[in-house]
Amino acid sequence: MDRSTLTRAIAEVRTLLAEQGCAVPDPSGLRLRTMTDGSEP
Repeated sequence: MDRSTLTRAIAEVRTLLAEQGCAVPDPSGLRLRTMTDGSEP
């Protein structure tokens, strides 16, 4: 999978989540390396 394809898919999912009222954090500088990086403590 090309990086631009993944970036576009993430942007689409973030938009859909935002439309449903889900909190979507600002992605600037956010890099998740594992599934647990995105979970709350």
